[in-house]
Amino acid sequence: MPRYYFEIFDNGEGYPDEEGSEFEHDRQAGDEAVGTLAHIAKDKLPDGDHREFVAEVLDETGKLVFHGTLTFRGTWLR
Repeated sequence: MPRYYFEIFDNGEGYPDEEGSEFEHDRQAGDEAVGTLAHIAKDKLPDGDHREFVAEVLDETGKLVFHGTLTFRGTWLR
């Protein structure tokens, strides 16, 4: 089964995945990355008026197979 590695960024600060995880195909690894973004956002927000989370998935060869960005921007109207 192929191994995939997740690189997570929180406002530009990177957190590399040294171990990786096995998935049957790229789409499953991408779905896991989307779920990870949602989980991180739930734990970290609110924390200011702007926050950007990025999840990248690399295959066993180091090729980028998925890139997802979740951005929060808050604007005070009063």
